[in-house]
Amino acid sequence: MLLKGNGVTGIKGTFGLNGNVFDRWLDFSEFKSDMNDMCEILQIRSSPKFQVNEEKLKSVHTEWRQDILEWRTNLLPPSSDHDTSKRRLSHLKKTAILLEKFCKIKPFFNFEAVQPKETPPLNPQDSEGAYSGELPNKVTEDMSERLMDGENHYLSYLITYHLCDFFEANRTDRIDAYIPRVTDEFELDFVSFLFSGQMNAQAIHMIFKALFLRD
Repeated sequence: MLLKGNGVTGIKGTFGLNGNVFDRWLDFSEFKSDMNDMCEILQIRSSPKFQVNEEKLKSVHTEWRQDILEWRTNLLPPSSDHDTSKRRLSHLKKTAILLEKFCKIKPFFNFEAVQPKETPPLNPQDSEGAYSGELPNKVTEDMSERLMDGENHYLSYLITYHLCDFFEANRTDRIDAYIPRVTDEFELDFVSFLFSGQMNAQAIHMIFKALFLRD
């Protein structure tokens, strides 16, 4: 997969998405810092407040890395490079594994509705040229309600969709322009699927792949 530019920054401020984000996240301190920043951004833009359990976040990170290695070793097509150290998973596969771990381990908890401020504080993302994807937009009242209802699973969906959206918007190996296709109905059905307990990373990957499919 090709990306526009070299390490293009997706979000201004302390949390920045770029083509090397998954390599950075091999280090738990980098992963934790970015997750905390992303959660802080969401809390600024919505009324629900919540907490991040660092011990569970560490478990998410450990199992995510283990499963990436498992996929590289055993779950890629036979035509892939036989040297597993050279095999690379797509951003959709890595994100699908991450979402499965978020839903299984549930590091985000204690969601509480609080009165939103009339004028939210300025966030680094609001600077000129900030990325215009899922998280930087002002969170609507409806989305705040979904965060309260969906808690860990809906928040996990927002984070992982944001990752996919960034990479897909910056691809240069596709003919068709990138057009987000997420609808309210899709969100409801997808998060309900996550709650069902029947989901796994391979199924999530196929859903992401279909969602972002284009020539």
